[in-house]
Amino acid sequence: MDRRDFMRVAAGTTAALGLGASLSACAAGAAAAVFNPAVDTWLSDLAGAIAATELTNFLDNGAKKVSEYWREWFDGVNDASRNYEYVFYDCYGHSIPPTVLVQVTKSGEPKNYDGDPMVDGLLACVNYGRESVYFEPWAWHALSMYVHSMTNGLSGQNLANAQRVCVTGLIPSGTRPNTGRSPENVVAWMTYVTRSGPVEIGKLLGSDGQYSATVKAAGIWDVNQQPLVQQFTLPTQSGNT
Repeated sequence: MDRRDFMRVAAGTTAALGLGASLSACAAGAAAAVFNPAVDTWLSDLAGAIAATELTNFLDNGAKKVSEYWREWFDGVNDASRNYEYVFYDCYGHSIPPTVLVQVTKSGEPKNYDGDPMVDGLLACVNYGRESVYFEPWAWHALSMYVHSMTNGLSGQNLANAQRVCVTGLIPSGTRPNTGRSPENVVAWMTYVTRSGPVEIGKLLGSDGQYSATVKAAGIWDVNQQPLVQQFTLPTQSGNT
C-alpha cells in the first residue's frame, strides 16, 4: 500500500470512527514498515501504546501493591500463567475490556532467563483471569505493528481516541481463539473475538524466505467502511541494539 492509499484508508477510518481529522496523520503508519516491535521492552511499549497501566510485580507479590480492583484478578491470572514455563512478573492492565497482559515463554528456560522477544508470547487474561488468549510471538509482533501504525505520532485527544479504537478493536473478549498452521509452517493463522468483532491474523512465508503478516480487525474500518486490513513484514531478529 503506497502512502496515498494509506492516507485514504486512514482518513476513512477517521470518518467511520469519528476520531477527528488529524488521525489521518496516522500516515505515520508508513513507518510501520520499518518498526520492529521485537525489543526487550516490547510489553511495556505495547502497553504504553494502548494506555495500559503497569501492575508492578503483580504476580510476584500477590498483587499487594496494585489497586483493589486488580487484586481481584490475582488468582485467575496466576492460574492462567501457570500453563507456561516462565512468567515475567511485570504485568499491565487495561479497563477496556478489563484485561491483564503478561509476558510468557514456552521455551523451557531457567528462572534467570532474561527474555527473548523472538520467543516469548503474550498472554491476555480477561474475566478476572478465568479466561485467556495466548499470542505466539509472530502474532503479537503483527498486533504491535498494527497498533503502532494507528497511534504513532499522535498526541492529546487524537491519541486517546486512537488508543480506544485499538483496545476495543484488538483486545480479546475471552472467547477461545481458533489457530492453525501448515505442516511446514508456510502458513499460520489466528482468529479471536473482541468487543467490536473478530480479528484475523495470518502469517505467510514469502519466496524471499521472509514472513509477512496480515491483520484484519472487524471493528476498525477503512474508507469504504470495511474492516481495515494491514500487512507487515515480520521481524527476523530482535531490534535491541
